[in-house]
Amino acid sequence: MLSANPDHKQLHLILSAILVLPGHLEPTPAHIELLLGLPKGDLVSRLPRVFQMLNIGGWEDAISLHISFGDFLLDEKRAGSFHVDIQAQKQIIAQKWLEACQPQGYGLAGTRSITLSCIHAHTSISPHLHAQP
Repeated sequence: MLSANPDHKQLHLILSAILVLPGHLEPTPAHIELLLGLPKGDLVSRLPRVFQMLNIGGWEDAISLHISFGDFLLDEKRAGSFHVDIQAQKQIIAQKWLEACQPQGYGLAGTRSITLSCIHAHTSISPHLHAQP
């Protein structure tokens, strides 16, 4: 199912974002599209073979994984090349956020307010962060 996807790297980043973002930022299609530089509405078209393992509502609704699918992705032996190393992916996703906000003039300061401003400027939602400053 996963290996049949032609863009392995992109799918791995999408699934990693869905696993890593909760607790920091809701993993919505809007946020993931901004993070990966995808056009609005493009995320769902990149997930056709794994769609049944995800709960995707609207563009601004949080995406959740079926619990067993999340467990599968976190298990290196079972997931193989789709294994999600949470610590490594946190660093990659943080870098992607900085890259997504950089061209918009928000700078690389990496502060919470700059990140929130960047997200809000690209989506109509107010980001809900669970982490405290």
